[in-house]
Amino acid sequence: MTDEIAIEEVSLRAVQQKMDEAFRAAMTRAISMGEENSCLEEAGHQKSEGRRCLVRSLAISGITTMRVEEKAFLTAAVAALPRIAEIISGYAPDDRAGALEIAQRHFIEAARDYGCTDIAAQSRVSIVMKRLRSQVERQSASEEQLRALLQSITRSN
Repeated sequence: MTDEIAIEEVSLRAVQQKMDEAFRAAMTRAISMGEENSCLEEAGHQKSEGRRCLVRSLAISGITTMRVEEKAFLTAAVAALPRIAEIISGYAPDDRAGALEIAQRHFIEAARDYGCTDIAAQSRVSIVMKRLRSQVERQSASEEQLRALLQSITRSN
């Protein structure tokens, strides 16, 4: 029994380490993309799709005023979501809940690093996590459909 617990702990630490590394990489890319997007916006170009989705989410949530730090965090977080959702979807279904918890913790840390207050960080991360869970569910459903299609094709051959 203790061997099983030890194996689970090692497995959980490995998942957490992979999520830590993936989260940092995704957020770093998102920050870089955010800087590029803001330069494009200043030049008068159309906003990115991530920004439009962010604005829609905020309008739905009733958030109308945000500090610059909160906007910067949300921009980077939304840009990182597709990659983080892809990473989490790659885990076994039993491990996804833990991976989502790790992502939430990292998003809160990132929001604080951007200068958000604790209350603002919790509020903004709540929005981001809702969107992340939705993306993970969609990706998982798509993967299940593809597996079923592949099985039906291989059976008929």
